[in-house]
Amino acid sequence: LESSNMGLPQQHGPAFQVYDSSTKDQSVSALTFFTLVKPSEKEALKSDEALAKQCAEQMAKVWTYFRQSEYANQAFYYTKFHVQRWPMEKWISEDDKPTTIHPHPHPMRALSEPEWDGLLEFAGSETDRQSPGVMEGAVGAARRVLQSLESFVESLKPERSNVCVVDSTKAGELSDQTA
Repeated sequence: LESSNMGLPQQHGPAFQVYDSSTKDQSVSALTFFTLVKPSEKEALKSDEALAKQCAEQMAKVWTYFRQSEYANQAFYYTKFHVQRWPMEKWISEDDKPTTIHPHPHPMRALSEPEWDGLLEFAGSETDRQSPGVMEGAVGAARRVLQSLESFVESLKPERSNVCVVDSTKAGELSDQTA
């Protein structure tokens, strides 16, 4: 598929979003899933391997739907998987067993505005003006802050003016010519 990310129908599995995390040169193929495991899926709640298998099954169904049988057949041939259960992280979530997906935030211009006369910039997915709350938002926010910092650094450079530079080794010649 030619999409770098897409939403997934949750009636076919735990994932609601998938991102192509492959390297640009395709030397590593990887998919990143965002999931919401239903309380009834006890095995996937406990086992990372079971969750990875359910995501593979879900992708196989999606690729079959899009008539991509070659990809569907490859869905189960992954060599590694890593599960990060974000709701279990203390600073990420107050609910360690969420049952719903909260919508991504809407852009809030105030979060993307510099503070302290431009000396403090905020960068993070939620501060992006186009795609807050998602990976593209993190990249957009980083680019916005980088551009702002580049402008700030440029403003610190002294202005060029018409300054006469005299070579001190030839200062004697100059005084002889003016006499």
